Amino acid sequence: MKLRTAILSFVIATMTVSVPISASYGAEREQRRDDGSRYSDRDYLKNRKSQEDTLERALKTGESKDFYRRELAKMGWQITSVNYDKPDYLEYEIVKGDESYEVQIDFDKNSNKATKVDVTLNAWKTDATENALANRKKVVYPTRTTADPERYSDRQRMTTAKDSEGKLEQALKTGESKDFYRRELEKMGWQITSVNYDKPDYLEYEIVKGDDSYEVQIDFDKNSNKAIKVDVTLNAWKTDATKKALANQKMADYPNRTTTNPARYSDRQRMTTAKDSEAKLEQALKTGESKDFYRRELQKMGWQVTSVNYDKPDYLEYEIVKGDDSYEVQIDFDKNSNKATKVDVTLNVWKADATKKALKQNQTQARR
Repeated sequence: MKLRTAILSFVIATMTVSVPISASYGAEREQRRDDGSRYSDRDYLKNRKSQEDTLERALKTGESKDFYRRELAKMGWQITSVNYDKPDYLEYEIVKGDESYEVQIDFDKNSNKATKVDVTLNAWKTDATENALANRKKVVYPTRTTADPERYSDRQRMTTAKDSEGKLEQALKTGESKDFYRRELEKMGWQITSVNYDKPDYLEYEIVKGDDSYEVQIDFDKNSNKAIKVDVTLNAWKTDATKKALANQKMADYPNRTTTNPARYSDRQRMTTAKDSEAKLEQALKTGESKDFYRRELQKMGWQVTSVNYDKPDYLEYEIVKGDDSYEVQIDFDKNSNKATKVDVTLNVWKADATKKALKQNQTQARR
């Protein structure tokens, strides 16, 4: 069930707004010189893994609950939310600077000692955590556990996502015609908020129940008109109708037409496009060239360099934008020859303000 892809899609959608223009290359380079690590995906992922490992080592198993609160405070982390505090499970949301993690601790009910400690990136944040990240002020330890914790617990949300995907794929069995899938989803209490595609060989729905949303992707045989493949994934690129349904929590009518510009919202299409674009960029941005080549080549291909996260003798990192799409270009150089030895292109998850602004302007222009 492609859960890893679903998680990636979720991170992309929640940490970046589908939005993209042009700031002055030179000005943005100057602005970002001292702040590259905040937005560099390469740095962020490396630092995150290091931070998770450091926390898990410090928060060793075999201790009682009080130890973990004291240890986190000693390391400079604020506990902004206590999602669960049960005899056999404790879950914290923690914040330091602009970083936030979820600490998940399992306990033995007899000894009251921890048997397992996990630290993960905090994707579903409570309001208290969001406020702490935004205000950068000291917060007091929560006086009560989080209301409706399953909405914010990453462990619970991912478990629920996996279960929901499994149940949906089981119910939406292959071998049926199109009408069956709409009826079955409605019978299960899901709203179809958008029909991204309705073609003879492919049907794609965005569905909502409560604050959960998935994308249902169904392939059909053109001769029999029966489904041959059904995939359900977390819905990362949501249409306005889906966002509205999630915000209002009200029953929406079945869409009377397919989504305008569906390629912008189809998770299947977006991930396929990303893979193709990355391959084309890496092919064009060949190794063995000096720095100026890469800037010229990107502009020749229609990409805007919106942010220069790093420009060091041995490493250059760009954020680039075209339309709704943004990538991070990571180039390693040999210090002696000043020629590139390695070029990587990845989806741009942690975007600089200039990149977000460029995406937003592109989006506004596309709607005119």
